[in-house]
Amino acid sequence: MKDSTKNKKSKGYNYWKEIVETLVTKYKDLDKACENASKSGTLDPNGPLFNAIWSTFDSMLLLTDHPDGWIMWYIYDNECGKKKLKASTGKDKPLLKIDTDLKLVKFLVEIEEI
Repeated sequence: MKDSTKNKKSKGYNYWKEIVETLVTKYKDLDKACENASKSGTLDPNGPLFNAIWSTFDSMLLLTDHPDGWIMWYIYDNECGKKKLKASTGKDKPLLKIDTDLKLVKFLVEIEEI
């Protein structure tokens, strides 16, 4: 592999790693805080504060997500990897189990190379 290709892949990896780790961590923190506040009766899950919290997070996610929405898919559909859903980098490519943040990062780097 040429140095420029390796360097480009490394930059892509570092870029997506930081974004994925930040978004997943913030999602988990918000989810836990909202769940605890709801259980204690200090946050109405149908109220305006709850909606403001999650619409703000969703807006940040939309602005920083991969153009194809893979991070949103990972967080919401795949429940941050708990469902162990699979994805493919292309039509004739094998399905890859995306069950960790790092597997998602590697997947994002791979699809950017296509």
